[in-house]
Amino acid sequence: AREMEDGVARGNLSNVGMMKMSDWMEKWLAINKPLLAPTTIKAYRLYIKRHFTPAFGNMRVCDITDLHVKSYLADKLAVLSATTVRKHFCTLQKILKDALKHNSPCLDIKPPKNSDFKPTVPTEAQFDLIRQTFKELGPEHEAVILLAGWNGMRRGEIFALKEDDIDIEGG
Repeated sequence: AREMEDGVARGNLSNVGMMKMSDWMEKWLAINKPLLAPTTIKAYRLYIKRHFTPAFGNMRVCDITDLHVKSYLADKLAVLSATTVRKHFCTLQKILKDALKHNSPCLDIKPPKNSDFKPTVPTEAQFDLIRQTFKELGPEHEAVILLAGWNGMRRGEIFALKEDDIDIEGG
């Protein structure tokens, strides 16, 4: 946010509201990249490319209203879980607040409530099929699947592991 305010002061970002939303989102992502984890960047890129750009990309930032955002949320709630739509909204809210400050169309909108988590647990046969598929790609890929499947570890936890985190002798 400070970088953006400095940009406005220098005249580099003086017309953020007049920018196309697709251009602003790319700029916003570049500005915030040093502050975010790689997995967060990957998620934000996905939201922007697959969801936000088709919905808002050609609009000027200043032309997006609360009705546009509410309509987007309603459309997404019809096809995605409430938890996923909540993540979309929180990201969109950040993007628009950084552009429009106190004039953000998201100010008075409440995010959807998280949906109840219902895990999908593959059967043994399904897991064997997943494992075989990744085994063919090489042992490093199979190891990721085994850590996730047998230990319930998430991607970030798996890739953060270091050699001394694993005690082979102690099991």
